Amino acid sequence: MITMTNLTFEIDNINGVGARLAGQYADWTIENIEWWDASGSEPVATGQSLYTPETMTATSYHAVVTATNPEGTETVTLTSANVSGTESTSFGGTSREFYVEDLDGQIQAAAASFGDHNVSGVLFRLEFHDGAPNNIYVTEANGVFTEYQYDTLTGQQGYIAAEDREDAFDWTYLTTYFDDGEVAEIEEVGDDGVVFVQSFSPTGEVEYISMADEQNAHDYEFTEQTFQYGAVASSFERLDDGLETTKQYHRGELQSVAMVDTNDAYNYVVNERLYDEWGGYTQFTLYDDGRVLTSVYAPEEDGSGFRTVYWEMSDTEDAYSWSSQERWYDENNDLAAKLVIADDGVATSTTYEGGVRVEVNVNDFEDARAFTTITRQYEDGVLANKVTQLDNGRVNHSTYDSDGQRTTTTSIDTADAFVWTEQTRTFDADGNSELFRLHDDGVEQTLTYLDDERTSSVREDAGDAHAWHSITDQFEDTVRVSRDIIWDSDLIG
Repeated sequence: MITMTNLTFEIDNINGVGARLAGQYADWTIENIEWWDASGSEPVATGQSLYTPETMTATSYHAVVTATNPEGTETVTLTSANVSGTESTSFGGTSREFYVEDLDGQIQAAAASFGDHNVSGVLFRLEFHDGAPNNIYVTEANGVFTEYQYDTLTGQQGYIAAEDREDAFDWTYLTTYFDDGEVAEIEEVGDDGVVFVQSFSPTGEVEYISMADEQNAHDYEFTEQTFQYGAVASSFERLDDGLETTKQYHRGELQSVAMVDTNDAYNYVVNERLYDEWGGYTQFTLYDDGRVLTSVYAPEEDGSGFRTVYWEMSDTEDAYSWSSQERWYDENNDLAAKLVIADDGVATSTTYEGGVRVEVNVNDFEDARAFTTITRQYEDGVLANKVTQLDNGRVNHSTYDSDGQRTTTTSIDTADAFVWTEQTRTFDADGNSELFRLHDDGVEQTLTYLDDERTSSVREDAGDAHAWHSITDQFEDTVRVSRDIIWDSDLIG
C-alpha cells in the first residue's frame, strides 16, 4: 500500500465528498473509493461522492483509492490522511496542501502533510485550544524544525523553539521566550554542547548572558555577564583548571578584577585588581607560599599602557629571609628607590637615578649583626665609596676606581677598641697592596703585600715610646725570614 500519494480531496458538507487523482497519477483511472473513520472496523462509505449525514457522521475520515494506469497493466492502492470540513487538500509527490481537523464543531488543528508533528517531513501544523491558536510546528527545507507557542487567553507568543535536525547550523537547539509580547530570553545549545542563555529587560535591553560548556569542548566550565542600562555590570568565568575570575563595572567602566585559584593550579590563591578614577589600578596578590604583593600602576600619558608607581611584597608566612620589600618608580617607569627589611630587622635602602643605582644604606636597627650602618655610593652604576660603621666603634672607608676595583681602605678606631688608631691600605691595579697603620703608642707601621701575601713590615717609633727606633721584617710564603732592629742607643753619638 502506498500512503500519502497524489490524492486531492474536495469536501463539501452539503453536496458530498469528492476525490480525484493528481501528480503522477493524474491520468490513472479510479476503480474504487472507500471512506474510513477513526474506528477502522470497516468502510463507512464507498464511491466517488456518497456523503450523507446518515452514513458519514464522524468528525474526520480518510480515503483508500484503488486506481489503474492508462495501459491497464498496473493497479495501486493509495491512502490519504484524515480530512474533514469544507476544505480542499492535496497530498503526494512534491505537493502538500492544507487540511484541518475539527472536534465537536471546533477546529483542533490545521496542517500540511502528516498530522503528527514529530514525523520527519512535516511542513506545517497549527493547533488550537478552545478555538484560539496554541502551537505552530514548521519544518523547513534545511531540516530545521520550529515550534511556535502562543497563550490561548492573550494570544501573545510564549516561545519559539527550533531544532536543527539536519545539522544545517552550528547549533542544535534554539529557543526564544517571550514575556508580554517582548523577547525575554534566548537559549541556544550549540553543536559543541555549549548552552548559551541571553535574557532581556521589558524594554529590550540585554540584562544577562551566560555560557555553560556541558560537553567540555572548551577550556572553561561557565561564564556569565550582567548588564545595567545597556552596559556590562559584572562578569564571571570559571575555567576547567578551577580558576574563577569576577569583574565588576560601573556604567561599562571596569572597576575591579578578582581571580581565585580554587584548584591550586597556579602559584597564587587570590589575585585582585582595583581601578581608580584616574585610569590606574592597584593589584593585590596572595601567593601560595604566603607572600602578599601590592602593586600600584598609573596610565601612560600617551595611552600606550601602564607604568609601575609602587610595589610592595610581604612575607606573611616567613618563607623567605626577608619580611618585606618596597619599590618606588619614577614617571619614566624606572626604579627610583627600594627598601628591603630582613627577618632580623636589617633595613637596606637603595636609591636610583634614571634606573641606575646611586646609593645603598644598610641599617641594623635590631642590633642583629656586627655593624650599625653600611653606606655604598656609586658613580654611573659602579661602586665608588663604601663606609661601614661596626658595633665595636671601628669605621671602615673604602674607595674604588671607575672599574669598581678597590683602591684604598681606611679604618678608624673611634672607640679605642684596638691597639691602633687608624690604618689605611692602598691597592694597585695588579692586586698588590700597602698597609699603613698608626698605633696608639705612636708607632707607624707599613706592611707590603704581593698577591695578598705579606712580604714586609716596617715599624718606626715616631713617638719614642720604645727603646728601639725601627724594626724591619721580611716574609716569604707568610713566614718571617729576617728581622732588622735599630735601637735608640745605636743612634747616640
